[in-house]
Amino acid sequence: PFIDRVKMHTKQAAYRTYVVGFAVPSGGFPPVLLWDLEDPYHYVRVVRNVEGRDVLIVGGEDHKTGQEDDPAARFARLTDWARDHFQGLGDVKYRWSGQVMEPIDGLAFIGRNPGDDNIYVVTGDSGNGMTHGTLGGMILTDLIAGRESPWTELYDPARKTVQAAGSFIDENANVLGHLVIRSLLYAIVH
Repeated sequence: PFIDRVKMHTKQAAYRTYVVGFAVPSGGFPPVLLWDLEDPYHYVRVVRNVEGRDVLIVGGEDHKTGQEDDPAARFARLTDWARDHFQGLGDVKYRWSGQVMEPIDGLAFIGRNPGDDNIYVVTGDSGNGMTHGTLGGMILTDLIAGRESPWTELYDPARKTVQAAGSFIDENANVLGHLVIRSLLYAIVH
């Protein structure tokens, strides 16, 4: 959200994720979403491209935005990991990367921006934007229309949890540490 610099930005952290798409035989992989618990983690799903061909999407190798570089190495690790775990993969046809907002308590923020009556946000999707886009449309429609929604309180952007306090400290101490190190390196070089 671009409305303020504190309310929502201190409740989530920006991560960069990487994705490769392999040509695969049509019907060769079941229509499932898979992910592991490795660090960094991996996620896998099959989609059909605009030409009607199946593509196995393999993503992961996430890192905090601005704190790592060498995307070529991350794409290579994803490609190697996929080939180690799946047979029948064709050429890598696609590769991209994007930013994912991770909420400090693990649940997206959908509703009124804290302190505002007529500004609404849907953020902190953890890469689940398709789901939260749909859910966000339902929740925001209910809020704007003045109707009750069973999910308003759960996803409320103004919520505060005890669990979130520890995550907030960890995430922001990490950012502060990188800022100090980069500032020192800049001062030494210049």
